[in-house]
Amino acid sequence: MKKLIAILFLVCGTLTSHAQKEPTNQIQADEEVYLYKGLWMIGGNGRIYVEKIGTQTGRLIAIIEPQTGYFFTRYLAAGLRLPMSFKSTEYEVATTPFIRFYAPIQGNIIPFAELNGGYSIRAVKDVNGDESKTNSYLYGVRTGAAFFIKKNISLDLFLYYSGKKSSTKYPDGSTSEPITNQFMGVGAGFQIYL
Repeated sequence: MKKLIAILFLVCGTLTSHAQKEPTNQIQADEEVYLYKGLWMIGGNGRIYVEKIGTQTGRLIAIIEPQTGYFFTRYLAAGLRLPMSFKSTEYEVATTPFIRFYAPIQGNIIPFAELNGGYSIRAVKDVNGDESKTNSYLYGVRTGAAFFIKKNISLDLFLYYSGKKSSTKYPDGSTSEPITNQFMGVGAGFQIYL
């Protein structure tokens, strides 16, 4: 966790120094510019992974993530994502702030890298209808590319690594020892830039 925080500060420092050197955002009428300071990003992502706990058979998990972000510089956006997953006997909701850096290149394919973190609550009902709740701290990184199909619409493809440190409170009032899970997978998104 200390390494992740150190990396976060290093990335933020680098991005801040880059943002100070960034030229003004005067856009020529004929210039093909997709990203600029003051732009809003609204959309969502979907991602999948296989969950395997101990010796249990893995199960495929699909998550939907509505998100919004704001460009503080031409290539730096920050925002909030709300990952959700629902099943017949359980649900999980989370809030995940993120900071994303887009490569300073022109064109309709723009690579990006992202750091994120957050908090989630997962509730599971057993066969008796008793509910246990798991609270988790989340952290992760993503890398991918935004494929602009129009000047203000992109399809995003990305690889991600995420982890969570969780503690579960059971119906009898007992609490589990904290455990850490890690996930890797692929995802896709659809963003509109306003």
